[in-house]
Amino acid sequence: MEPDNLAVDRFYARGCATLSNTDFLASLDWAPEIDLSRSAIVILSECINKIVDLRELNLRGCWRLVEIPELPPSIRRLDVSNCISLERISKLSNILERKESQMIEEMNLTNCWRLCQNLVQMANKDDDDEVDSDLFSRLLSSQQSEFTITFPVPRSEVPKWFRCQMDFMGHQRFEFCIETLANFKWDNTGLALCVAVDQNLQLTSFEVHIHINEPP
Repeated sequence: MEPDNLAVDRFYARGCATLSNTDFLASLDWAPEIDLSRSAIVILSECINKIVDLRELNLRGCWRLVEIPELPPSIRRLDVSNCISLERISKLSNILERKESQMIEEMNLTNCWRLCQNLVQMANKDDDDEVDSDLFSRLLSSQQSEFTITFPVPRSEVPKWFRCQMDFMGHQRFEFCIETLANFKWDNTGLALCVAVDQNLQLTSFEVHIHINEPP
């Protein structure tokens, strides 16, 4: 039997190896949080756009996932980290083509290498550094005042377009300051941070704390 208009606050189906069809999402039209991480889905159903209150979508580790269609305007967080087969996210494609300007508040694209390569091809550029820089510039021009995006770079070093670069050879904590002019205009401006970690290190997790016009 098919459920009719399930009244749920959260829906979890993480780690479901038999989950490949997502048409059932049409019955979750009021769920603010959906977790399908590490499931076997290939293409997310377009009915996801009908979930008008959806704010968080977790697709982390969906290794077969190829495409993500239009998402509802209510979406605030999207995690597709380790979706190694992912080729397209409608939101990013539209922003890159200047068809859309509303960015999601938080996106995690860690290890989405196929997606990154497709963005390079869409921009018709051979230099990965340039397309990353151009993509970030367009994201910064979006209508979302604050957002965070975790984006892979195609090498184990900081890209050249990061003008301020520092080597950290210490332990645990590293602090640095970026000075701006007194009349600097922050409109359509953001901060992009790239961390290149020694591949021989087993522990690569880190936290970033940013303070603007205030002491740490």
